[in-house]
Amino acid sequence: MDQVRAILHDSRAPFKLWGELAMAVNYLRQRTPSTSLNGETPYQRWFGTPADVSNLRTIWSEAYMHQPVHRRTHRKLGARAVGPFRLVGYHPTKQGNYRLYDASTDSIIDARDVTINEADYISPVAQSDTTPEYVVERILLSRNGEGGEEFLVKWLGYDEPTWEPLDNVKDSEALTRFTGIEDDGTPVIAELHAACSTDIDEPVTYQEAVNSPYAKEWKQAIDAELSSHRTNKTWDTDTMQTPPGTHLVDSKWVFKVKRNADGSIKKFKARLVARGFTQREGIDFNETYAPVVKFNTLRALLALAAKLDLHVHQMDVITAFLNGDLDVEIWMRLPAGVADNVVKLRRSLYGLKQSPHLWNKVLDSFLQQLGFSVSEFDTALYIKRTDNTKILIVAVYVDDLTIFASDLDDLLALKSALAERFKMEDMGEISFLLGLQITRDRSKRCITIGQQKYIKDMIDKFNLNGMRPHHIPMDPNLHLNANDGADALDASGIKDYQDSPHLAYSISRLSQFLATPTVAHMTAAKKVCAYANTTSGLSLVFKDGGDIVGYSDADYARCTDTRRSTSGYVFMLNGAAISWKSQRQKSTALSTAEAEYIALAECAKEALWIQGLLSELSATEQTAVPIYEDNQAAIKLAANPTHHQRTKHIDVRYHFLRDLVGNERIHLQYIESKLMLADALTKPLPRPLLDDLRHRTGLRTKSDYAKFH
Repeated sequence: MDQVRAILHDSRAPFKLWGELAMAVNYLRQRTPSTSLNGETPYQRWFGTPADVSNLRTIWSEAYMHQPVHRRTHRKLGARAVGPFRLVGYHPTKQGNYRLYDASTDSIIDARDVTINEADYISPVAQSDTTPEYVVERILLSRNGEGGEEFLVKWLGYDEPTWEPLDNVKDSEALTRFTGIEDDGTPVIAELHAACSTDIDEPVTYQEAVNSPYAKEWKQAIDAELSSHRTNKTWDTDTMQTPPGTHLVDSKWVFKVKRNADGSIKKFKARLVARGFTQREGIDFNETYAPVVKFNTLRALLALAAKLDLHVHQMDVITAFLNGDLDVEIWMRLPAGVADNVVKLRRSLYGLKQSPHLWNKVLDSFLQQLGFSVSEFDTALYIKRTDNTKILIVAVYVDDLTIFASDLDDLLALKSALAERFKMEDMGEISFLLGLQITRDRSKRCITIGQQKYIKDMIDKFNLNGMRPHHIPMDPNLHLNANDGADALDASGIKDYQDSPHLAYSISRLSQFLATPTVAHMTAAKKVCAYANTTSGLSLVFKDGGDIVGYSDADYARCTDTRRSTSGYVFMLNGAAISWKSQRQKSTALSTAEAEYIALAECAKEALWIQGLLSELSATEQTAVPIYEDNQAAIKLAANPTHHQRTKHIDVRYHFLRDLVGNERIHLQYIESKLMLADALTKPLPRPLLDDLRHRTGLRTKSDYAKFH
């Protein structure tokens, strides 16, 4: 109780609030690292994932609660916040909710949309008889304006920040905190971080951009974009008369705030894009297809990079789509902010349906001129060998290039050639790729792949921060049906998940109801999100050095609507999963053995692809891929080509499995069901079994990783 006593003494809060303050102290203690737990917090040890501490504020700070429009005295001019109140704690289960003390009614309020002025508590000042109309809550950014330095000010009780000259803020404590020096010369790290991670509403229209508090930044971004188009000669600059009857393609501005990995603002980006839906097929465009590298390919490459200690760098092609020459005539109406009204395009543009295809043709031609060949197993993968021991690989995902190289000089020479041909951004060693956070310890030949940021963004997007932790994605006793519930809801967010081995079954099952989801389906989907959030600290860890091996499983008649079985497989390489799938079978199996046999056939197809890819990358002969199966009858069916009366009805396409076994392309081996890694991809599992299988597929937390080493 010492902490409670200290707060009561320091803040002069009413003694009767000691219970609320005790709960707040306990809340903070659960999120404080402990030496007895090897530096972990009690929260992390219990839930298996670090706590989100972004909501923590100084207890007894002054707080203001957002006032909804319908409660304001005047819709436009009424106060947007009510208060002041005092912060006394945090809601135990609803992340982001605060407990506030209202002295006027002597009551506790549970609120979410709260503005907290920590300066009121940190640096108390003598109270005057009058309260100033405008109080500087926080300074967010600074810039060099026409009249000198300007600051973006967040005013207490107001939503919209404004740019102010130095004279308007020079006497405020917020300016002292923003410059990073308190009276004793100590940097205020929390305030600097808050300034860097400020939420900025991205404008939808040109008018919103030029009238926002960040108008200067958006105008600079617009000028930079137009300058790029002039340099690139995207359209004819000469005034031209539009031919009579010409179809015009519309365009618009897209505004985006680009951020660094730590959330700080990197730059303001404005992009002029065509509205491709106004194009007409066969007139304004023909071909549209452009390949992108498969995620399975990327994971296999990262596993090999860890094992072989390859160099891995990233490059981004700036305005990549502007490099393609149009193959049809297109006239486009330009948006507000551009002097010209209608132009004739000379080059492809973001938003045009054919732009990805045209850009891919340019990049493909250039890489092949440099001596690269297109992979037979992934057409967005380019491979070049400088001799028998050196290899150079480029994985292409639109304008993101990931380069793998055994020799650093070869890699640097390629980067130089790319920068000479295209406008490039060199992002250095790989760290963040397509929603994946990638960390590396080259001394231990280890690479980890996590999705922490992706999951956080997803939870924020669907406003699910208040859900309690879940340790399994789906209840083993839950059997979802197509007609569960009565009210249809929008479940389109389900398909936005990035897949993971321990989520694959749940996502596959829920995706079957995307067309007509019900309340029951949405409830199950939210629980999957809560589980993803609870386990967001997990990452795939590539380190063990193991060769490729597969696991195949099936759950007989799992679907209660169709009585079809569920297939699941997972392939491991260098200690972690690189490929997995959970899918309802396309035909109805008549027995467990038949369901397992069909699942084996699907697993074998993936094995052939992985086998070919790895053989191509290593320039070695293909060897049989071991696949583990826990059903002896299915193994016998695959190994014995003799006609079986009970299996003559099975679709002939599944029987190619026997050829692969006979030709020693794959090698089937029996494994006990309790050791079957693909079990989690066929049905929901209880927590102990799921935790074990999850760990053995290479998914580990940072603390697991430390123990692992």
